[in-house]
Amino acid sequence: MKLKLLKNYPILIITISLLSSSCQNSSGSNSRPINSNEVVHYSGLDKNTHKNLQSQNVLAALKNGNSKFVNSIYTSRDHSLNERSNLSKQYPSATILSCFDSRIPVEDIFSQGMGDLLVLRVGGNIVNQDILGSMEYGAEEFGSKLIVVLGHKNCTSIRNAIDKEKDGNVSFLTYKILPAVEKSKRVFGPKTNQNAEYVNNVIKANVENSISEILQKSPKLKNLYTKGEIDIVGAIYDMRSGQVEFL
Repeated sequence: MKLKLLKNYPILIITISLLSSSCQNSSGSNSRPINSNEVVHYSGLDKNTHKNLQSQNVLAALKNGNSKFVNSIYTSRDHSLNERSNLSKQYPSATILSCFDSRIPVEDIFSQGMGDLLVLRVGGNIVNQDILGSMEYGAEEFGSKLIVVLGHKNCTSIRNAIDKEKDGNVSFLTYKILPAVEKSKRVFGPKTNQNAEYVNNVIKANVENSISEILQKSPKLKNLYTKGEIDIVGAIYDMRSGQVEFL
Protein backbone atom coordinates (compact mmCIF):
# COMPACT_ATOMS: atom_id res chain seq x y z
CA MET A 1 0.00 0.00 0.00
CA LYS A 2 2.83 2.36 0.86
CA LEU A 3 4.65 1.67 -2.42
CA LYS A 4 1.48 2.27 -4.36
CA LEU A 5 0.98 5.62 -2.65
CA LEU A 6 4.46 6.74 -3.62
CA LYS A 7 3.89 5.78 -7.24
CA ASN A 8 0.67 7.73 -7.42
CA TYR A 9 2.22 10.92 -6.06
CA PRO A 10 5.61 11.43 -7.72
CA ILE A 11 4.98 15.16 -8.16
CA LEU A 12 4.49 15.60 -4.41
CA ILE A 13 7.79 13.85 -3.68
CA ILE A 14 9.65 15.99 -6.23
CA THR A 15 8.09 19.18 -4.84
CA ILE A 16 9.15 18.37 -1.28
CA SER A 17 12.66 17.60 -2.51
CA LEU A 18 12.89 20.91 -4.37
CA LEU A 19 11.62 22.89 -1.39
CA SER A 20 14.17 21.24 0.86
CA SER A 21 16.97 22.04 -1.59
CA SER A 22 15.75 25.63 -1.98
CA CYS A 23 15.75 26.22 1.77
CA GLN A 24 19.27 24.89 2.07
CA ASN A 25 20.52 27.11 -0.77
CA SER A 26 18.73 30.23 0.46
CA SER A 27 20.51 30.05 3.80
CA GLY A 28 23.86 30.45 2.05
CA SER A 29 26.75 28.11 1.45
CA ASN A 30 28.36 29.13 4.73
CA SER A 31 25.31 28.51 6.86
CA ARG A 32 25.67 26.38 9.96
CA PRO A 33 23.75 25.75 13.19
CA ILE A 34 24.26 28.41 15.85
CA ASN A 35 26.32 27.16 18.74
CA SER A 36 24.67 27.79 22.10
CA ASN A 37 27.87 29.49 23.22
CA GLU A 38 27.37 32.13 20.50
CA VAL A 39 23.94 33.21 21.76
CA VAL A 40 24.10 36.51 23.61
CA HIS A 41 22.18 36.53 26.88
CA TYR A 42 20.74 39.74 28.24
CA SER A 43 23.45 41.68 30.03
CA GLY A 44 21.82 45.07 30.46
CA LEU A 45 23.55 47.74 32.48
CA ASP A 46 23.02 47.82 36.21
CA LYS A 47 22.01 51.05 37.91
CA ASN A 48 25.48 52.09 39.10
CA THR A 49 27.25 51.33 35.82
CA HIS A 50 24.54 53.13 33.89
CA LYS A 51 24.76 56.18 36.15
CA ASN A 52 28.47 56.60 35.40
CA LEU A 53 28.12 56.00 31.67
CA GLN A 54 29.29 58.84 29.42
CA SER A 55 27.65 59.83 26.13
CA GLN A 56 30.92 59.38 24.21
CA ASN A 57 31.09 55.76 25.40
CA VAL A 58 27.55 55.17 24.17
CA LEU A 59 28.32 56.74 20.80
CA ALA A 60 31.44 54.57 20.44
CA ALA A 61 29.36 51.46 21.23
CA LEU A 62 26.79 52.38 18.56
CA LYS A 63 29.52 52.95 15.98
CA ASN A 64 31.12 49.62 16.85
CA GLY A 65 27.75 47.88 16.68
CA ASN A 66 27.04 49.36 13.25
CA SER A 67 30.45 48.21 12.03
CA LYS A 68 29.47 44.66 13.00
CA PHE A 69 26.16 45.02 11.15
CA VAL A 70 27.86 46.34 8.00
CA ASN A 71 30.35 43.47 8.03
CA SER A 72 27.62 40.87 8.60
CA ILE A 73 28.89 39.93 12.05
CA TYR A 74 25.50 38.85 13.30
CA THR A 75 24.63 38.19 16.90
CA SER A 76 21.97 35.71 17.94
CA ARG A 77 20.18 36.88 21.08
CA ASP A 78 18.24 34.88 23.62
CA HIS A 79 14.71 36.30 23.82
CA SER A 80 13.33 33.50 25.97
CA LEU A 81 10.96 34.00 28.92
CA ASN A 82 13.87 33.54 31.29
CA GLU A 83 15.80 36.35 29.61
CA ARG A 84 12.77 38.65 29.44
CA SER A 85 12.26 38.19 33.18
CA ASN A 86 15.54 40.06 33.72
CA LEU A 87 13.98 43.20 32.25
CA SER A 88 11.92 44.25 35.26
CA LYS A 89 13.87 47.53 35.18
CA GLN A 90 15.45 49.29 32.25
CA TYR A 91 18.61 51.34 31.90
CA PRO A 92 18.82 52.23 28.18
CA SER A 93 21.97 53.96 27.06
CA ALA A 94 20.55 55.90 24.11
CA THR A 95 17.37 57.25 22.53
CA ILE A 96 17.03 56.91 18.76
CA LEU A 97 14.60 59.05 16.77
CA SER A 98 14.13 57.22 13.48
CA CYS A 99 11.84 57.31 10.50
CA PHE A 100 9.03 54.73 10.58
CA ASP A 101 10.36 53.02 7.43
CA SER A 102 10.05 49.23 7.80
CA ARG A 103 13.48 48.73 6.22
CA ILE A 104 15.27 50.27 9.20
CA PRO A 105 15.64 47.70 12.00
CA VAL A 106 17.05 50.18 14.50
CA GLU A 107 18.30 47.78 17.18
CA ASP A 108 19.82 45.51 14.56
CA ILE A 109 21.79 48.15 12.67
CA PHE A 110 23.51 49.06 15.95
CA SER A 111 23.80 45.43 17.11
CA GLN A 112 21.79 46.19 20.24
CA GLY A 113 19.26 44.06 22.09
CA MET A 114 16.35 44.27 24.51
CA GLY A 115 16.65 47.06 27.03
CA ASP A 116 19.57 48.77 25.26
CA LEU A 117 17.77 51.51 23.33
CA LEU A 118 14.68 53.70 23.50
CA VAL A 119 13.40 53.86 19.92
CA LEU A 120 11.00 56.58 18.73
CA ARG A 121 9.65 56.25 15.19
CA VAL A 122 7.75 58.72 13.04
CA GLY A 123 7.69 59.51 9.32
CA GLY A 124 10.62 61.72 8.37
CA ASN A 125 12.10 61.54 11.90
CA ILE A 126 10.39 64.84 12.66
CA VAL A 127 9.97 66.38 16.11
CA ASN A 128 6.65 67.13 17.82
CA GLN A 129 5.43 67.41 21.41
CA ASP A 130 4.91 63.66 21.78
CA ILE A 131 8.45 62.97 20.62
CA LEU A 132 9.89 65.64 22.92
CA GLY A 133 7.93 64.32 25.88
CA SER A 134 9.23 60.80 25.24
CA MET A 135 12.81 62.07 24.94
CA GLU A 136 12.51 64.02 28.18
CA TYR A 137 11.10 61.00 29.97
CA GLY A 138 13.87 58.82 28.58
CA ALA A 139 16.58 61.19 29.76
CA GLU A 140 15.12 62.06 33.16
CA GLU A 141 13.51 58.79 34.23
CA PHE A 142 15.61 56.19 32.43
CA GLY A 143 18.89 58.07 32.23
CA SER A 144 19.40 57.85 28.46
CA LYS A 145 22.80 59.47 27.79
CA LEU A 146 22.58 60.05 24.06
CA ILE A 147 19.91 61.17 21.59
CA VAL A 148 20.47 60.19 17.95
CA VAL A 149 18.31 61.69 15.21
CA LEU A 150 18.56 59.04 12.50
CA GLY A 151 17.61 59.98 8.96
CA HIS A 152 18.03 57.61 6.03
CA LYS A 153 18.60 57.64 2.30
CA ASN A 154 15.67 56.96 -0.06
CA CYS A 155 13.25 58.39 2.49
CA THR A 156 9.68 58.40 1.19
CA SER A 157 8.64 61.15 3.62
CA ILE A 158 11.41 63.40 2.28
CA ARG A 159 10.39 62.68 -1.30
CA ASN A 160 6.77 63.49 -0.47
CA ALA A 161 7.87 66.81 1.04
CA ILE A 162 9.90 67.66 -2.07
CA ASP A 163 6.80 66.94 -4.16
CA LYS A 164 4.79 68.98 -1.61
CA GLU A 165 2.39 66.10 -0.95
CA LYS A 166 -0.75 67.41 0.77
CA ASP A 167 -3.05 64.39 0.85
CA GLY A 168 -4.80 63.88 4.20
CA ASN A 169 -2.68 63.92 7.35
CA VAL A 170 0.49 63.44 5.29
CA SER A 171 0.34 67.22 4.87
CA PHE A 172 1.39 67.60 8.52
CA LEU A 173 4.57 65.61 7.86
CA THR A 174 5.21 67.60 4.71
CA TYR A 175 4.86 70.85 6.65
CA LYS A 176 7.44 69.72 9.24
CA ILE A 177 9.97 68.77 6.55
CA LEU A 178 9.49 71.84 4.30
CA PRO A 179 12.12 73.97 6.17
CA ALA A 180 14.76 71.41 5.12
CA VAL A 181 13.47 71.58 1.53
CA GLU A 182 13.77 75.36 1.55
CA LYS A 183 17.22 75.24 3.17
CA SER A 184 18.48 72.98 0.37
CA LYS A 185 17.55 75.28 -2.51
CA ARG A 186 21.18 76.41 -2.81
CA VAL A 187 22.15 72.96 -4.13
CA PHE A 188 23.05 73.06 -7.83
CA GLY A 189 20.70 71.41 -10.29
CA PRO A 190 16.95 70.72 -10.43
CA LYS A 191 15.08 70.74 -7.13
CA THR A 192 13.35 67.44 -7.76
CA ASN A 193 13.52 63.84 -6.60
CA GLN A 194 15.53 63.03 -9.71
CA ASN A 195 18.48 65.04 -8.37
CA ALA A 196 20.17 62.67 -5.88
CA GLU A 197 22.48 65.37 -4.51
CA TYR A 198 19.53 67.61 -3.77
CA VAL A 199 17.51 64.82 -2.11
CA ASN A 200 20.46 63.79 0.09
CA ASN A 201 20.96 67.42 1.08
CA VAL A 202 17.31 67.67 2.16
CA ILE A 203 17.70 64.47 4.20
CA LYS A 204 20.73 65.90 6.01
CA ALA A 205 19.10 69.31 6.51
CA ASN A 206 16.02 67.62 7.96
CA VAL A 207 18.14 65.77 10.55
CA GLU A 208 19.84 69.05 11.49
CA ASN A 209 16.46 70.78 11.72
CA SER A 210 15.13 68.08 14.08
CA ILE A 211 18.14 68.56 16.37
CA SER A 212 17.56 72.33 16.38
CA GLU A 213 13.90 71.80 17.28
CA ILE A 214 14.83 69.52 20.16
CA LEU A 215 17.07 72.19 21.67
CA GLN A 216 14.68 75.04 20.95
CA LYS A 217 11.45 73.44 22.13
CA SER A 218 12.62 71.38 25.12
CA PRO A 219 14.20 73.48 27.89
CA LYS A 220 14.73 70.29 29.91
CA LEU A 221 16.78 68.58 27.19
CA LYS A 222 18.66 71.76 26.39
CA ASN A 223 19.60 72.11 30.06
CA LEU A 224 20.87 68.52 30.22
CA TYR A 225 22.75 69.07 26.95
CA THR A 226 24.32 72.33 28.18
CA LYS A 227 25.46 70.66 31.40
CA GLY A 228 27.02 67.82 29.40
CA GLU A 229 24.75 65.18 30.93
CA ILE A 230 23.48 64.13 27.51
CA ASP A 231 24.61 64.59 23.94
CA ILE A 232 22.51 64.98 20.79
CA VAL A 233 23.87 63.89 17.41
CA GLY A 234 22.60 63.37 13.89
CA ALA A 235 23.16 60.39 11.62
CA ILE A 236 22.08 59.04 8.23
CA TYR A 237 21.51 55.37 7.44
CA ASP A 238 22.28 53.90 4.02
CA MET A 239 19.93 50.98 3.42
CA ARG A 240 22.12 49.45 0.72
CA SER A 241 25.42 49.35 2.60
CA GLY A 242 23.93 49.21 6.10
CA GLN A 243 26.31 51.96 7.18
CA VAL A 244 25.36 54.75 9.54
CA GLU A 245 27.15 58.02 8.90
CA PHE A 246 27.28 60.22 12.00
CA LEU A 247 27.18 63.93 11.24
